[in-house]
Amino acid sequence: MNEPWRAVDPGRVEHLLEAALRVEGPSGAEGPTVDLFEAALRSIGAPVRRQPVTPGRSNLLVRLGARPARIALVGHLDTIDPEEPREVRREGDLLWGLGAADMRSGCVAMVEALRCLLAAGLPGEDQGGVLLALLVGEEESGDGAEALLRAGELDAPLTVIGEPTSLLPCPGHYGFLELTLVGQGTRAHAAVPEEGANAIHATVDWVREILRLTSTIEGAGVNVRRISGGGELFVVADGCEAVLDLHLPPGIDDGPLRARIEEARRRVLADHPGCSLEESEVFWAGGWPTSEGDARLEVLRQALAALGRPPELGAFRSHSDGPVLFEAGTLPVICGPGALEVAHRPDEHVSLSETVEAARLYAALLAG
Repeated sequence: MNEPWRAVDPGRVEHLLEAALRVEGPSGAEGPTVDLFEAALRSIGAPVRRQPVTPGRSNLLVRLGARPARIALVGHLDTIDPEEPREVRREGDLLWGLGAADMRSGCVAMVEALRCLLAAGLPGEDQGGVLLALLVGEEESGDGAEALLRAGELDAPLTVIGEPTSLLPCPGHYGFLELTLVGQGTRAHAAVPEEGANAIHATVDWVREILRLTSTIEGAGVNVRRISGGGELFVVADGCEAVLDLHLPPGIDDGPLRARIEEARRRVLADHPGCSLEESEVFWAGGWPTSEGDARLEVLRQALAALGRPPELGAFRSHSDGPVLFEAGTLPVICGPGALEVAHRPDEHVSLSETVEAARLYAALLAG
């Protein structure tokens, strides 16, 4: 029996991951990272090609075997834009660096899995094709995933996305609602605030109401990303803006939630005459539940069993390229090395042994 996952080489995984962490590639400027991964794929004999996204920016695609693909592996090559340089360092099993968990380690594991598949002479004629897609733009616009879909390249019923889940397979996904709240007030001299209407007070009260109502939704996560307003003048603030991220458990629709947010707005305005409050730049990506009975998950169950891994499934708590791919008809399973809680942090790191295990799992999935 051909078991390509047994050929995963920890040394190769470590070498490529460290090289990837030393190359900058924030969203919108992924060129050096794309070059590195393209070279890595060519070195293993993969038929890699560039798919244009915007001028000077491309996804990397590798297709093996027949179409449509039986399974797709999807990763993103971009990182957040760091506020300061990140040191790349190794301590025992851990490797630190920007993108270590989100998701250079997942992309490296996918390349190693593909190398093992090619070395084993797979896929065979009776196994169906596979697709590897390493995308740009996930951290900002999602334009890499959109380009993949526009070109009709994603044709697999099951897609595994290597976002950090500590290798917990997540066929379920949280929804994501981004709100920009804008408050307008009435300027007055700071010594007589009763003559004005403070936009900061009104906006903050609306934020508090949203935090209160979402606290009643089990599993919801709300982050106040930014509140800004006022200025240096000795006056009552007549403008304020707040940006909120709401991660909502599968099954929560934005319609009723938005209605409750509107009710909260009206209550706050009753306490702040002279102010106005509006939503702006709203983004919504719906989630979906973990459907354990979905037949498309059978290949995942077989791969987990082959590696002796537990069959537990979960739901991914963050935003990803998954929702737009789900809408296109594939079933995304978010599963990758690294912990979500360290992503986007200055101390971002990943376990090398977990990255090696991810490569084994991806190889088992590709082998079918």
